[in-house]
Parts: sequence; structure tokens; C-alpha cells
Amino acid sequence: MRALLVEDDPAIAEFVARGLREAGFAVDHAADGDAGLAATAAHAYDVAIVDLMLPKRDGLSLIEEMRRRGQPTPVLILSARRSVDDRVRGLQTGGDDYLTKPFAFAELLARVQALVRRATRAPEATTLTVADLSLDLLSRRVTRGGQALDALPPGARVGTSSRRRAAQLRARWPHLICVDVRGNVETRLRKVEDGECAAVVLAAAGLARLGRLDVVSAFLEPDVMLPAPGQGAIALQARGDDAATLAALHPLAHAATEIAVRAERALLAVLGAGCTLPIGVLGRVDGAEVHLRAAVFQPDGRRAIRVERAGPAIDPEAVGRAAGQALLAEGAAAMLAEVSA
Repeated sequence: MRALLVEDDPAIAEFVARGLREAGFAVDHAADGDAGLAATAAHAYDVAIVDLMLPKRDGLSLIEEMRRRGQPTPVLILSARRSVDDRVRGLQTGGDDYLTKPFAFAELLARVQALVRRATRAPEATTLTVADLSLDLLSRRVTRGGQALDALPPGARVGTSSRRRAAQLRARWPHLICVDVRGNVETRLRKVEDGECAAVVLAAAGLARLGRLDVVSAFLEPDVMLPAPGQGAIALQARGDDAATLAALHPLAHAATEIAVRAERALLAVLGAGCTLPIGVLGRVDGAEVHLRAAVFQPDGRRAIRVERAGPAIDPEAVGRAAGQALLAEGAAAMLAEVSA
């Protein structure tokens, strides 16, 4: 590792340089700001330690010019200036860390090593790849062999056992033919392998648990495919008078999930419907509020009633009831009665 030390005090410079060399660093020393800037242009450094009060060119000006030139070298500012304003200004100018004088060399070395680790750490992957399937974790775009897979040709048969999923598929892609499929995951996947279906719609979480993400061609986002009320939540039951069991289960509860599911179930209760009908709803907690998106679909996908509601997370049932009543006001009862008939 190569470090640049820009320090005009000979005693401090000698002390720091010696310690860094003992720690395995190759150290170049510059006694003024101009010499330090020239060194950064001539060599690539893993880290720079820069005093602020330098002759010829002060440390802030040096760091600012480094950043203007696009030099990414991590910079530890070393200065007798101790005020909050000085530290904020140093970091905002382009410094990566700030250490005030007097200092302990052990702390300086730890900060230098941390800067080097952060600078050399490989960036977190933003793409998940399995065989020729690629998922961009930021955009959620899925491709196989470099080709986008968010559409199927007219007349393509898509298998699903869910009326809710079929209605939403037809609403988004009316040119598709939805067919009923039954059986376990492998049975449904064989429908594609045997050519009976161009695709089948399955729960991504289930495929992940089974290690079968290799078969995924597209992930359907909630704006395309709303889940069923409470879908994905795990419920643990205990007797109401069993205080010991309830106390043992309490640490397992996930508050945000509980709030979202309570809102979703309240909506379902208002509609007086079951989970097999074409109703989609998704609750999400955002700070002190719970947000709810819900929709009721005609099975053929030609009509959908959609609502969104938000309210205090301390009363999620009220949010669910408000969303359910809004759906009823828009004619959801007649649509559901037609499906149930």
C-alpha cells in the first residue's frame, strides 16, 4: 500500500511516516500543498493524509483540486482545527475522514486502514444471475440470454390456478390465453416443458425455497400483479389463555407485517369475500402510516376497480375498512356477486 503524507511539521511528519512504514505502507512525504498536489498527479496512492494549515497551498485547496481532477484517493484530514464547522467543511470539500491534533497513532492507523478497506472493497452486486437468467436488482428487469421477457406473443397460453392472477394477466395482456393448471411446482413446470403452456405463474418465494429460480423468465411487480390478502405472511396460533406460549412467541412477531396483514384482512371483511375471489391487496408500512393498494377484477380482465388508502399504523383496520368501503362504492359488490354466482 502506498500513502501520501502532506504535513509541514517535520516532527509530526517523521512520527507518522515511521509508524506507517512499520505498518507496511510505502510513504511519500510532501511538506507543502503544491508539492502534495504534484505528487498526486505523478503517482497513484491508496490513501492520502493531509494537514489543513500548509504553506503555498492549504489543505482544503489541495483536496478540492484533487476532486476537481477526478482523483478518487481516500483522504484523511489531519488538523489542529477542532471546531464542528472546520470538520464539516473539510468533509464537504472532499475529505473522507477527519482527525484532530494531538492524536494517538493507533487511531490514525486504524482510520487509514479503514479508508483503504472501503476504497478497495468490491462494489455490491446489483445483478443476480443464474445460468442465462439475469435479474437487475435495481430496475427489477429480467432477461434471459440478454433478451427481455416481459411479454409473450398473441395467443400464448399461460397457466395459473388463481382467478385473481388470471384476471390481472388478462387486464394487462388481453392477448394472452389463461388456462387452469393444478398440481405441485414440478407438475406445473412440466406444462411448459411439454409445450402445453408458454408460461406458468408461480410464487417467486416458493421457487426460491426450492432452489428453482433458474426457471424464472419474469418477476411480476405489484403494479402488475397484486397479491392476495395476507399472502406470504406466516401466522402462529396459540390459546388466548396460554400466557407462557404467547410470551415465547412474541419475539418472533414482525410488527410491520402484522400491521399490513391486519389492514388487508379488514378490507376482506368489508367485502365479505374469501381469498379465492379476484381481489388483490397489498399493505405496506411507511413510518407511522400504513399504505394500502387494493383492487377487484372482473375475471375476463376487462374491468378493474382500484383504490389506495393510507392512515395511522396504530389503527390499520380503519385503513382496511376505508379501502373496502371505497371499493364497494365503486361497484365491487356487483362484480364479486357475479363471480360467486
